[in-house]
Amino acid sequence: MNSYISAIFSFFLTYFSLKISIPFLKRYFIDKPNQRSSHKIAKPTGGGIFFVSIGSLFCFFSGNIIPTYCIPLSLVGIFDDLYDLPPFLRYLAQLFTVLFLFSSVSENNFLQPTITYFNFFIIYFFMIIFATAIINFTNFMDGIDGLVGGCFIVIFLSSMIINDSTIFPLVGSLLGFLILNWNPSKVFMGDSGSTFLGALLLGLILDSGNIKNTIALIMISSPLLIDAGICVFRRFFNGQNIFKAHKSHLYQRLIQSGWSHARVSLLYILSTIFLSLSYFFLGLIGLLLISLILLLFGIYLDLYIAVPFRISFEKN
Repeated sequence: MNSYISAIFSFFLTYFSLKISIPFLKRYFIDKPNQRSSHKIAKPTGGGIFFVSIGSLFCFFSGNIIPTYCIPLSLVGIFDDLYDLPPFLRYLAQLFTVLFLFSSVSENNFLQPTITYFNFFIIYFFMIIFATAIINFTNFMDGIDGLVGGCFIVIFLSSMIINDSTIFPLVGSLLGFLILNWNPSKVFMGDSGSTFLGALLLGLILDSGNIKNTIALIMISSPLLIDAGICVFRRFFNGQNIFKAHKSHLYQRLIQSGWSHARVSLLYILSTIFLSLSYFFLGLIGLLLISLILLLFGIYLDLYIAVPFRISFEKN
């Protein structure tokens, strides 16, 4: 099936099936706000399973099976949305997904043994840490309306050009979800959606073909990954439990400073768009330059606009 036609079908099917299912999700998958939430009223979650299942199905018919590899992790996310699974079980599911993607998808030379098997396993160990971090960082960033969904539409479109991948049906499906997830949102994606997107990003990175494309895709995703990564390090060096829920990410502190969900989400989406365009028009050097400029802008927002980091974690 033509991927563009599939994208249209997946868009409408996701939007209408999710819209009519919201009453069911309100009954069984309700996310009640707490002191660490960025939303103020209870809303249904678990909506990610709709774009996961529909988008993956149409991608499969279009010849891309990588999303299918990530579906088991999404199913674990559904159980986590329902029963709040222990962190160990969640990480174990992520680890199995990462190892499967490494063995099934990767064609990059740096995944192959180099000089000695010892070096190979050391490299592999750190790659596993990095890979599971991508999944968790994506999950951490799914805290306000439209942020993760909007950024990943740009990331997937960029991947289509970089990898010539048939991921377009999932773009259509994710867009159908985003309409209902944009501020003021009617539904959240939950762990079933965010962990799937993180795993799929890993799969696309591993399938990028060469180191240049790999770096480009990681850098295009950096507005999400760097915010989450820096926050983990800051919390660690401030003696906090990095595995405990909090509201200390830059996007959360911008919300606390008075910015709307839509404004913050647009900031991250536009940053992702600028990074993508810089790569396609200016190459890798241009991408690195724009990344540095955006990083400096993020530091400015952190220092002068957002609620100070220390104040945010003292409230947690």
